[in-house]
Amino acid sequence: VQPKRYSRLCAGCHGSQSGNPADALPPISPEEADVVSGASTTFATYKDGNPRLPLQPVALATGPLPTFHFKRDLGPILVRSCALANCHAGANPQGGLDLTLNKTAYYDSAYEALQAFGDGSTGGKKYVDERGRSAWGSYLMAKLTGKQLGAPRTLDFQCPPAGSNAPPLSGDEVKAFARWIDLGAIYRTPGVMEP
Repeated sequence: VQPKRYSRLCAGCHGSQSGNPADALPPISPEEADVVSGASTTFATYKDGNPRLPLQPVALATGPLPTFHFKRDLGPILVRSCALANCHAGANPQGGLDLTLNKTAYYDSAYEALQAFGDGSTGGKKYVDERGRSAWGSYLMAKLTGKQLGAPRTLDFQCPPAGSNAPPLSGDEVKAFARWIDLGAIYRTPGVMEP
């Protein structure tokens, strides 16, 4: 690295040449700013950076936004494969996790159980990391995939367990749970009524 570029390219990790932290990552010079902004504008506006080949503007949010409701979109999966007798329903659900869709004061039993605070997932909740929007760090995803992902709780077995009468989740159904968590594990999007 050229000495004059060391502060910009390397000092953030390796420290400044002078040893003074204030000398690391100096402000961008006007020449550098023009190069960065010019490249961004060129590549975002023209095909292959060629000003003779302008790109069409990208139309964002031109159609209706997708809607979501926990009970409508994930509820049927829970009812079919999880909230069964001797699993996550009844007086003593497995692991104390009630995944029935019984209405509560705010949401329903399944949603509130999956949002429980405690150890298990990154972000301070037992089953889903909705704050970090991380399916990877959610223990629920480890249970559904049967793989130890990024959740701090050690996976014991996949759900539904092998040999149970519960129908397994399809790949698309597992992805639906991952998408739900990655979007913040909300109960419903604004304006969506109870199914």
